[in-house]
Amino acid sequence: RTGKGTNHYADGDIYVGDWLDDIQNGRGIYKFQNGDVYEGEYVQGERTGLGILRYANGDKYTGHFVEGDKSGQGTFVWSNGDIYTGDWKADKQNGHGKLTKKTGDIFEGSFLDGRVEGEVVIHYADGSRFKGIYHNGQRNGKAIEEDKDGKLTLSEGGMTRMMVPAEYREDEFVNAFNSIASYTANSDTVVFLNAEGAELIKAVKVADCCKAAAEGCCKAAADSCCKAGADSCCKAASDSCCKAASDSCCKAAADSCCAEGKECCK
Repeated sequence: RTGKGTNHYADGDIYVGDWLDDIQNGRGIYKFQNGDVYEGEYVQGERTGLGILRYANGDKYTGHFVEGDKSGQGTFVWSNGDIYTGDWKADKQNGHGKLTKKTGDIFEGSFLDGRVEGEVVIHYADGSRFKGIYHNGQRNGKAIEEDKDGKLTLSEGGMTRMMVPAEYREDEFVNAFNSIASYTANSDTVVFLNAEGAELIKAVKVADCCKAAAEGCCKAAADSCCKAGADSCCKAASDSCCKAASDSCCKAAADSCCAEGKECCK
């Protein structure tokens, strides 16, 4: 049998398409008795090449196949609204990919045997972000997080340190955050770097937040007052602003420590 043809199998499956020497070869449509339908390329009787596999439950895969398995680049759309686009091997997500959940959360990074494994960047629907390592479906090792208010958390070896990011425009910060590859830290600051080692973001640790906020506010108040030509008020305005900024920042830092059950609450 060579050319176009239809075959009805004993188990209820039906194939309609190209044949070569009595084997599916070329393009065809295979209807499984369970309701699944494959439409695409065949090589020597196997789904190999580009194709679409529609499942009876509403799921759909569009992409490459190798000897019947999803393999290569492809997109899987689940009936619940989740979407994965990226690398496949042996019928599972393997390699680099992007998983968009129906909730709006987006996982982009490495996948192994159908789940996140290795480095990943997660953009949550509430505006927060995570960049770190996943192992066996769990966060593992070094991680950098940004909450919806822009505060950064650096986690490593089970220890968490809060930081306050420097001033960036929102688009600059988003681009910088997505490019973080590593960081360097000292007693006062942490500098996040890209893959080439260039500085992306400089952050101040919470322990030093009060001093940094107070100094920044003092300078702004003094500059504003002095520019108005009232030299005598510079010191008073500056001192007042310093206390307010320092108190506010210290309270935030203390609240953060208290939430973690640390002694600095006192």
